[in-house]
Amino acid sequence: MDRLQCAENIAAVLGDLGLSAAHFAVRLDTDWTRYVTMHSPSIASMTLVSPATGFDVEAVRPLGKRLLVITDDQPSGRLCHVILAGRAAFSILG
Repeated sequence: MDRLQCAENIAAVLGDLGLSAAHFAVRLDTDWTRYVTMHSPSIASMTLVSPATGFDVEAVRPLGKRLLVITDDQPSGRLCHVILAGRAAFSILG
């Protein structure tokens, strides 16, 4: 299934359920970029969990305050950064 078909299938499921928006948790940019581009208003919130380095920041810009990014900057995963609405909210040392 290609990205376009996946995005349309998600939109169709939301429509079938009578939902105008939903909350999403995603990781790979192949999972969410097309959906954000085509259906941003139907995203109540999106949480990116450990997104790939260098993901397309412009692709998530339409989400604004509806975006939460949780990422780490060390291979051990001991330091976790939480970014809310484009600003570092806090970091956790595990």
